[in-house]
Amino acid sequence: MRDAVVGTIEGVAREWRDEAERRRVLSKTDPVADTLAFCASELSARIRTVSVAEREGVAAERYAASNGVSPQTVRLWCRRGLVPARKIGSGWMIRSDAPRPAREKRSA
Repeated sequence: MRDAVVGTIEGVAREWRDEAERRRVLSKTDPVADTLAFCASELSARIRTVSVAEREGVAAERYAASNGVSPQTVRLWCRRGLVPARKIGSGWMIRSDAPRPAREKRSA
């Protein structure tokens, strides 16, 4: 779903850039074209920022929600080294593409 949303937003930015180009054909000094181009570039920059941040990692709560477990379980996995994560302050940053660990075997 995230990819569909990002794709839609990128499409809007592309449409704004195209419209700015069409308007500049009619008038080189069109303030609306300038505004459209500026907004398109800002939107694209924000998409890149969000994409980079998500590749770098997600919080334990978000990882837990996407894997159907509690945040406490994810924090336990982090402490035990079962998911690639790094400690950030009092929380954990987990790679968003990190696989869910296999079930742990309980000893009797």
